[in-house]
Amino acid sequence: RLDHLQGGPAPPEMPGMQSLPLLLFVLSDEQARREERRELDAVEKAYEEVLGVDAQDLLDLQEAESLFRLMAPPKGEQDRAPEGTVVVLVLAGTKPEELPHVCSKLVGRPPNGSDAVTSRSWSDDADAALLSEWHWAIRWQGRLAICSVRAEGAFRFSTTLRQVLETTLRLDAAGRPMAPPPDSSEVATRLRLLPSFILEDWPHHQWRGLQLDCVRHYMQMEFIKKYLRAMAYYKANVFHWHLTDDQAWRLYIPKRPKLVKANKWSQEYYTTEMVREVVEFAASLFIKVLPTVETPGHALASLAAYPEIACEGDHFEVPKTRVGTYNDIMCVSKKELADFAQDVFEEVVKLFPHSFVHVGGDETPTLKWERSDHVKAFAGKAGLSNLGPDIMEAWYCFLGNLLGKYNRSIVMWDDHFAKREWSVSRKCPGAEQSWVVQAWKLESPVGNEEYISRSFPFRTIASPMRNVYLDYPVASIDYNKTMAWRIAEPGTKSALGGCATMWTEDSEPKDVGAKVYPRYLAVSERLWGGPVGARSSDGHHLAAEALPRVLDESAFAASKRHCADEAPLSRDLGFKCGKFAHAEVERSPLWAGADVQTTMEVYALAFRPDRALDGDEESYFWAVAPKSGDKFLVSWLTQSRDPALRLGKWFIRLSAKTGAADRPGDQLDNGDLAVAQWLPSSDNASKYELAWQRVGRFQGGSATADPSILEQGPVAAVQITCTVAQTKWMSLVEIFAEEGPGRPVPSLSDLPDRNSPPRRYAPSLGGAHSWPPQAPQMAVPPKPPPKPPPTLAPLGRLPALV
Repeated sequence: RLDHLQGGPAPPEMPGMQSLPLLLFVLSDEQARREERRELDAVEKAYEEVLGVDAQDLLDLQEAESLFRLMAPPKGEQDRAPEGTVVVLVLAGTKPEELPHVCSKLVGRPPNGSDAVTSRSWSDDADAALLSEWHWAIRWQGRLAICSVRAEGAFRFSTTLRQVLETTLRLDAAGRPMAPPPDSSEVATRLRLLPSFILEDWPHHQWRGLQLDCVRHYMQMEFIKKYLRAMAYYKANVFHWHLTDDQAWRLYIPKRPKLVKANKWSQEYYTTEMVREVVEFAASLFIKVLPTVETPGHALASLAAYPEIACEGDHFEVPKTRVGTYNDIMCVSKKELADFAQDVFEEVVKLFPHSFVHVGGDETPTLKWERSDHVKAFAGKAGLSNLGPDIMEAWYCFLGNLLGKYNRSIVMWDDHFAKREWSVSRKCPGAEQSWVVQAWKLESPVGNEEYISRSFPFRTIASPMRNVYLDYPVASIDYNKTMAWRIAEPGTKSALGGCATMWTEDSEPKDVGAKVYPRYLAVSERLWGGPVGARSSDGHHLAAEALPRVLDESAFAASKRHCADEAPLSRDLGFKCGKFAHAEVERSPLWAGADVQTTMEVYALAFRPDRALDGDEESYFWAVAPKSGDKFLVSWLTQSRDPALRLGKWFIRLSAKTGAADRPGDQLDNGDLAVAQWLPSSDNASKYELAWQRVGRFQGGSATADPSILEQGPVAAVQITCTVAQTKWMSLVEIFAEEGPGRPVPSLSDLPDRNSPPRRYAPSLGGAHSWPPQAPQMAVPPKPPPKPPPTLAPLGRLPALV
């Protein structure tokens, strides 16, 4: 068939031949046009937007033959298409190995062995998803041809072309920019300045996702579309749409209308028409929409609407924002829950054509299951060995079978796989082939907390919280850390790709862009990761010093350029980049020489305890779920290098603030602020003794010291104590203090021996993390021994979900 395209009559007259650029759009045959008309329309629109012209459609083979004669006439140059012509050729069903030969002819370059070949074989069926995005492009003597076997491949190059045109610059021999040709449009000028090249590209991973939490903060339709446009610009292809959680249920379900009415704090939700609009808009950008319906945990909104699906209780409060992990979850064993799932997911599959549905499964405490007679009886009937992971797997099996009737596969979080050495396939046949695991914890056997293990049998999407959680502060996950992300162990065949997450507990729509970018630029580089080769016009690879290198610029330099105010990300797509990295700040002089200790679990070195003493509210100490009795201590009492520091400082103001600007919800809800002061001894007025006094309590995340107490004596230590355990994390932004005018202080001879106990005893900081640490790694408290499995109740009349 390709040989057939080479003949044909003389080229017809075509309108717009003298304008630049000229865009010609060629399809393969009538059948392909019928099957892919909507997709091809989307591709045509994409190139029209990039080039600023209307396409000339050539919709049948006879016209395509004319195109070949126009682009590469056998006699002379006089009839050749003008410089600036762009041809998009989609030949469905054609072997990719044949297309380089065709593309070369389109630009009038005689094919040769080094040019008209593909870089790899596409015989493996497993590569079908990657092949659909494969494309081969050549620019030669001012003409550009793009060839692909599917519309999606041609679309992907349109984003590459747009990025390249944004940076096109031709330099003279001295390295100076050359003047553009006169009387040319901007696009035409940039197109003319492109160097000759051959580019072959395809994705390294078939699943390139970006998530948006629209529950904690509702996102308007225009914002979602803007989010999707930016995703497409960076070649993402799966939109993880988080629609339900504890705080709200945003998806309207006709058979369960009370779900959206449970949105106590925010009444917004997405109607059926709105969802269809988002799905269609995403499809026009070759992005699939993966809905996330959280089960069986993160379900307070659904329990508030339909309390009968819980194991116990008949009234549930919907929280305004997240303050931890909630014990109230769906009761896996009840017929009411099975009916609820049927009603919900029946509607979900109507609205979302994607082959996958995310059913949640993270952060699901099993306390309510462990004391539920319903669940115990169900476990006994199903032959399950515990009331935790086995129940979760039974639930997944039920949902997998339910959605399997609609030709859908389930996606779930990886929490319940942790530390399990056996597969679930014996309990749920076919699970390993049909389930997809989104791994955020990556604990064994899923991975090593960094990347997916080669031995994990399930298809997996990598979303490690330490690399691609974009709501996390830049001090935790900066651009370089994301760029260094390793998705899977070498040789892992089960890794589909990855997804970066944008949770919005602490982010309004105005905050999202600066958190996603520039870090998602690094994510997209890791997920696409296909080879991009730039060659000179003679077919040889460009030398290292050759200019311009617009097709293989370093990722960091390219990301910096993409974040410029005049770049499309900001100018056209409406997102301004945040920071690439957090600047290191020295400790404030006020706290010089003080030792810092804490019994709280430090999340990472970037959030070490002395970040709360640097006077910069953008940096902070970040602790994982403080426990009752956990402490944070700043003290001059242990100073040996400068004993005079033990005398302390007179403070006229002292306060502590938790809840950082980018993590405002991470507050200390219940805690005390205390100081150790040198006070006159009750036994000897000329001597001093150390006394601990509580000077304030935390309210609304902050604590302020009583000034009348501060006036009693110089402060030698400050301590924050968590009085009630919390499941949410704590960001200690800063301990603020102000010294007063000089006042009498005791001399060292007036102080007791440093080993003497204080007048009011402060609990020991045994097991505390000193700062700076003595070893590179923090000590981690041992995990408690596992609970013995509860006794299973006798079999009752309960539905079998497996």
